[in-house]
Amino acid sequence: MGVNKLWQLLEPASTRISFHHHAVKQGFIGNFHGDRILWVGIDASHWICAAKARHGQTQSPELTALHLRCERLAQLPVTPSFVFDGPERPNVKRDKIVRGSDHWLVEPFKEMLDGYGFRHSAASGEAEVELARMSRAGIFDLVLTEDSDAMLFGALRVARENGPEDSTKQTDLLLYHAEDVAAHPDLGFTAEDLIFVALLSGGDYSVSGFNMLECEGAVSLNIYPKAGLQGCGVVVASELAKAGYGRRLIDGIRTLPSGVIGDFLDEWRQDLRTELLQNSSGHLGTRHASLARGIPDDFPAVDVLELYINPAIHPGDLDVDSCLSFSSGEPRAADFAQFSASHFQWGRTAQTLVKRYGDAFFPAMAVRQLIQAAVDIDEG
Repeated sequence: MGVNKLWQLLEPASTRISFHHHAVKQGFIGNFHGDRILWVGIDASHWICAAKARHGQTQSPELTALHLRCERLAQLPVTPSFVFDGPERPNVKRDKIVRGSDHWLVEPFKEMLDGYGFRHSAASGEAEVELARMSRAGIFDLVLTEDSDAMLFGALRVARENGPEDSTKQTDLLLYHAEDVAAHPDLGFTAEDLIFVALLSGGDYSVSGFNMLECEGAVSLNIYPKAGLQGCGVVVASELAKAGYGRRLIDGIRTLPSGVIGDFLDEWRQDLRTELLQNSSGHLGTRHASLARGIPDDFPAVDVLELYINPAIHPGDLDVDSCLSFSSGEPRAADFAQFSASHFQWGRTAQTLVKRYGDAFFPAMAVRQLIQAAVDIDEG
């Protein structure tokens, strides 16, 4: 998801971390919010996709995968907030019409989150937009997602999984700080630069044709303008970004009157062709005459650019103080017992349920109580 090979491009500015160690050091010991907890925004769709990929189509194995993740998360000093995609997400992504209704896992997953006391909400459009927005507002200390678009939308600190899940690994996450990406001598990219890379090399909103697919029993056709530049990969796109073409483009689209946008784009497009031919900035590894000749007169598709710079969001500004109620609640043992009885074989007898609670659920409750005791001591 997101821009192909963007994570690899930004990896020189990343840091390998242990999520457990990071949560303890930055959340419990650092105590930035006064509650000895790390505030984490999580892309719910990734957890669902990971469960589907590992466990096929039957309900119980997929829910088991989600439950195991929740068990581990509940034993850390973190306040997780899961964000789901909303009704205004784009209808087309990468030549495919997006599912018209939620996956069947969404509702039982939300019940599971309620049982653990984890907060969840729906974005207006795409989850990574809302996650990035809340990151910039200081509500989240960290965003967990595999979607590189979170960086394009301006998330300040993003972590993704460092390879397949493995409880023995010392570092299970790759952490990307936006300020480290901007300051790195080999990168120097802002969010605007990364949007430009997506426009040239292709991203979630790049469309090369039209598709008509069945979405939960309903068939619909959506047409989006073509995006991406044929033959331009992430390396060349990033070199052009270093030359300033992305920031110039987005600044012009955002600030110029609509009546002069056409002339601005004509000039910008011709300058881009000239740069590919002459490499006057010195940022290109080599000249790209064929790529320059291949730039169409309607590039870039402004409608696609608008999806990046003006995505669907909830109305109003975010206020950190008003989000203090965002904190997770206590695990709900009785509610989760009912959920387990309905969805898991081990939840159908008292003996197996109590054993499972003793192994995972009760330790999670103890962690919450210990954190609260530490906060009470802090407050005297």
